[in-house]
Amino acid sequence: MLIRNTNCPKCGHIYDSIERHCPKCSEANPNPMSHKKCRGLVWLPKWQEITFFLLGWFGLNIIATLVQLAFSYLNTDGNEVLFMSITQFITYGILFLGMVILVVNNHRKIFVSFKKIEPYVIGIGIGAIIILLSGLYSRIVSSFYTFNVNENESLIREITISYPVFAFLIFVFVGPICEELTYRLGLFTLSARLGKWVAYLVTVSFFALIHFDFFAGSAEGYIVELLNLPSYIIAGALLCFAYDYFGLAASVTAHVVNNMIAITSILFLNGIS
Repeated sequence: MLIRNTNCPKCGHIYDSIERHCPKCSEANPNPMSHKKCRGLVWLPKWQEITFFLLGWFGLNIIATLVQLAFSYLNTDGNEVLFMSITQFITYGILFLGMVILVVNNHRKIFVSFKKIEPYVIGIGIGAIIILLSGLYSRIVSSFYTFNVNENESLIREITISYPVFAFLIFVFVGPICEELTYRLGLFTLSARLGKWVAYLVTVSFFALIHFDFFAGSAEGYIVELLNLPSYIIAGALLCFAYDYFGLAASVTAHVVNNMIAITSILFLNGIS
């Protein structure tokens, strides 16, 4: 467990338990967990892991609320898609700038996996696997019960069809990057201090639930949301696996590939080049 700070037995200095040696006297950290090898995890100071998570989750909701209030005059029946598109684009734009500022402080640690070829190759493969498994799940369930996409996917489709260029930029690149910094670099790493199984359970559950509409408004709506939930669980688990074993470059690549295939499919099916 790496949640509590380490008190150096030699000089008494208190430091983050992820450090292998005391930064003051170089005495080896007595916590055996600090010496355990981690292939993909990027350990940051606890406050930074918390900040990445809170900015990407709570901060996103705050920014979205403020942007929606600023453009509330557009929220009419005829301009609903325009209103949602503008709020999505501006919200993620602001969030992305905030993430960039946080990344700059630890760019050397964060970009380590981006210097290798393997994470990109693995990421492409995992992204394709997510699409295949999600598609297989949908086919199996559809053979028993016919259901549509949930509210989250419906909104993405409408925005993509109406504003394909901006949708491709936000949903394929900006969104996935922000979510990986939030839920893998932030939440997964922070939870991993309590143990890997805790990190997987917490992150996968949280990642799935942020895509769940708790205000579906009807029994049919909640059934649709529940039936779509396993697809997000599959995606969340595989993205955590990519980050855990191959680094942030792998999970970002997998997320981008998954979204790219999904958005491209929407454009193709609707005859938009």
